[in-house]
Amino acid sequence: MIIRQASLDDLNDILKITKEIREEGLEEYSPLHYDDDSLKETGIFLITQGISFIGENSRGIVGFILGTLEYSIMDKKQLIGAERLWCVKKEYRGSRIGLALLKKFEDICKYRGASHILVGSIVSLNYKSMDKLYKRLGYTHIEEHYAKRIS
Repeated sequence: MIIRQASLDDLNDILKITKEIREEGLEEYSPLHYDDDSLKETGIFLITQGISFIGENSRGIVGFILGTLEYSIMDKKQLIGAERLWCVKKEYRGSRIGLALLKKFEDICKYRGASHILVGSIVSLNYKSMDKLYKRLGYTHIEEHYAKRIS
């Protein structure tokens, strides 16, 4: 298994894995709509302007992490690494690939001057095990989001 910088050549695989995750855990539970063209545009931005890594083995891409490095809205002196998309194919979850991707993301964010890392968790996908993992890795649970359709 190797971790490497993502490139635009990886975009179709990234979108395919994201779609699998979306179908597995988001479409049934989330009121938020996902548009393939919008997701593609976001992927291009995160690959070219953000921090992005691919996990792959001899069978191809098995996971990725895409994020940003941005200043806090609470304190513009505080640089924060923010994971935006982090997916591992279902058959590779529980392996160390997800951890390796997160570690690489953390290392680069720290190298570039970040003081904190923000990560998310999808409530409908192994929320309790992800909560335990994040806490074990030193993360603090600080916020949750709720969504309501109004139109």
